[in-house]
Amino acid sequence: MVQYTKDPLKTPDNPKEDEAAVALLHRVDGLRTELRIAEQELGTAVSAYGRRRGYVTYREFYLRNALNTQNYKEQHNNVR
Repeated sequence: MVQYTKDPLKTPDNPKEDEAAVALLHRVDGLRTELRIAEQELGTAVSAYGRRRGYVTYREFYLRNALNTQNYKEQHNNVR
């Protein structure tokens, strides 16, 4: 149902744009599902990574910090 309005921010129905919005919503929902699965897999992989190095509890935060520290050291050792 199209309603007439004098409000310039409201626009009449546009089936193509509506279909695109619905398709994008479905795409984002799919990506969020993939992200949830990937985050679970990451948690398992990071925990195993930490255990191989002797840590009982090792999380993504620790791995990210270790990688950032390593990258920082490598960048600053190459500057000299």
